[in-house]
Amino acid sequence: MMLIFGFAGARLYLGGVCEPSEVYGGLAIIIYWPLQEWWMHKFILHLPPLRWRDRTYEMSFARIHRLHHDSPKDIPLSFLPISVILVSLVVFSGLFYLFCQSWTHVCTWMMVASTSTLTYEWIHYLTHTSYKPRSRYYRAIWKLHRWHHYKNEQYWFSFTVPWIDRLLGTGPHPKDVPHSTAARSLRRSRQSDSNSR
Repeated sequence: MMLIFGFAGARLYLGGVCEPSEVYGGLAIIIYWPLQEWWMHKFILHLPPLRWRDRTYEMSFARIHRLHHDSPKDIPLSFLPISVILVSLVVFSGLFYLFCQSWTHVCTWMMVASTSTLTYEWIHYLTHTSYKPRSRYYRAIWKLHRWHHYKNEQYWFSFTVPWIDRLLGTGPHPKDVPHSTAARSLRRSRQSDSNSR
């Protein structure tokens, strides 16, 4: 929330009329965000430990996500680590500036990206509490995420836009998906994957 207000305040301070390219960039971020949720969840958060010279290395965000699968009701594990947010803040601000050479654009786009992040964090938090979904849309998100945690960890990676999984081939009907004993522990999933090769 502080980041949203911070970027909004900085944008107001810089002044000027909001240019069309600023608005279009913000809309592009909103459209891209659900795809980012999907690919980052599938390929980054589920990144297996790397072995090199008889040693195992595991990225911190992948380790935290594995712990999140081990204990889905441990609420602090459901949030993005502060270090990931801070690194993302620097990287995306830098990339946006390199792309447009305008701090007003950067402030607007980072405000949109921060709002998208907060929306994701809030919904993810709610799915791991005892809160019962009321709307049909949120119920779909709730079901898909629970299937990912308790049915099979290789499916249902989307979040704020649940139909992304169907579009990208990771959203089959749960009746068509075998129950995975590894859904609650990505470590067991990775070990069984390596043993089956």
